[in-house]
Amino acid sequence: MMKPFCIILLQLLSCLTLQAAALEAEHDPETGLTTLHITCENKHHFHQIRRSRTPLSATAAIQAEEQGDLLENDCHTITIPARENGTACYYLFSCNTLRQNPVFEAAAAPIEELDRTPPAPPVLFGEYRQGKPLLHWRSAPAHNPEGLRCFRLYRSQTPEKLGALLVEIEKTLTRRQEYHDASLTASAAFYRLTAIDGADNESTPSNPVASSLLPDLSLGTGERVSVNACLSTSKMYPRVGESVTFTASIQNRGATASSPVSFTVQTENGELISKQSLPAIAPGEEKTVEWRYVPSRAGEYSMQLTIDPENKVRDAVPGNNVLILRAAAVEKDVHFVWYGNVLQLPYANHGQCPALSSAEWRRRGGLAMALAGTGHNALEEYSRLAASGQFDGIVIDEIFRFTEAAQRMAVVLPELRKAFPDFKIALWTIGEDTAPEIADLVKAGVIDLLMFEVYVKPGEPVNPIYRAAENIQKRGIADKSLIGLVTHKTWNNWHDPEQQAESVIAQLHLIRSIAAEIPGAAFWSDDAQPGVIEAVDQACYELFILGKTPQPEKFSRMLKLGDRK
Repeated sequence: MMKPFCIILLQLLSCLTLQAAALEAEHDPETGLTTLHITCENKHHFHQIRRSRTPLSATAAIQAEEQGDLLENDCHTITIPARENGTACYYLFSCNTLRQNPVFEAAAAPIEELDRTPPAPPVLFGEYRQGKPLLHWRSAPAHNPEGLRCFRLYRSQTPEKLGALLVEIEKTLTRRQEYHDASLTASAAFYRLTAIDGADNESTPSNPVASSLLPDLSLGTGERVSVNACLSTSKMYPRVGESVTFTASIQNRGATASSPVSFTVQTENGELISKQSLPAIAPGEEKTVEWRYVPSRAGEYSMQLTIDPENKVRDAVPGNNVLILRAAAVEKDVHFVWYGNVLQLPYANHGQCPALSSAEWRRRGGLAMALAGTGHNALEEYSRLAASGQFDGIVIDEIFRFTEAAQRMAVVLPELRKAFPDFKIALWTIGEDTAPEIADLVKAGVIDLLMFEVYVKPGEPVNPIYRAAENIQKRGIADKSLIGLVTHKTWNNWHDPEQQAESVIAQLHLIRSIAAEIPGAAFWSDDAQPGVIEAVDQACYELFILGKTPQPEKFSRMLKLGDRK
């Protein structure tokens, strides 16, 4: 049986409905107007647009059915006034042309969400950097639920006004964001911050932060194992009862001049060592203060340096007004001699160095030593170095036993000592013993320090160290002699850096246990593996300065013995 013609027509029309339509939306945050653009390829459709507060709940029709002669690829535009609430979802419904047709379905059109809700205002904090305001705040978390895009920082001269926009700062993934207002020239300013989301909604302003230009008197921050760029000392390891001079540089890193304040130095027990008055210090200016101290015991001690202990001055960064200086004293002079550039080592006090680094060795209380040879013009060379004033002494490299060079030194060095009595003379000698002439110069006070090059590789017998210690003691020069060890990477005997460092440290423990009167150690170190010299430097400090008990038995696998003869 054939169906009625009208039923067939309705079914055909139902099948032809709901071809693709598109809906685009844009929002103007200044006017609050929303513009919708409708595009449909089928001119026989009519449309209805609905708006709701939540997705997929189009309940409130904002415009009646729009039946128009929409041409192919044509665009129909509708402008919608601002709403009070924030998020709005817009939907496009396409229907067929038969108004009596009960079919009414949503076309496959995109949903646009327009956000008019401003984000929450941020909380603004203020501190100082170099005397000028440092503003900081917490950024959004990583998932960024409010969709923050950036922040706007405003500056004004009064707390009541928002002021002019100072800078717009993009949101970052860090929890803390900051801005240093180095451009501030006024004596005071007030800052407020707003947050901006992806729809350009701007939050209400944050709390105001007041700021002004301040001085920033600085000693640096925190605690120092030894002297730093702001400090210098006349001797790194003074003897107990020996007066040592310290010098501190105090800088004004702020934006305005400081008023006069006091400067104090106290022992760890609160005993006042020095109290001095500091004059006003202009921005960028530096003043130095000097004081003397006589340590009463061996070992580590500390001093607290304080600028303005009475808190008379409002300082931009009060945290850098106090510094703890850690230093050390010894019963007898201690020498850590390094052949190589080792300024990075905190405990080294003898540096074989070029003239450019001599000032740094002196600042830290060490000796700046120039490397010298043993040629026929030795006296001329040594005298020139001594007269230059750039070095505290020379390190002569190197002397073999029973050689012409040893005999030459027996003549040259007494003349140098006579001409320059305060110029230090140190000498490297090859092997486990030295020439009699050289030993005599040490006992006579002509040579200040003699270093025996006894280089034992990791895993090799340590007999040469025993023999060197015996010869040093036999000649009566133990208080002015050092045993030279090797940290050069080509002598690691195929061991890794940790094993090489352990081997050298084991040898230090051995020396301290068999010849405690030897006042330190010497090292060939001009090309070491990473971490080796740093570990050895720390061991020197513990054994010779802090007085740690040597434990060679802990390193028995590294201290092998062969034939003792």
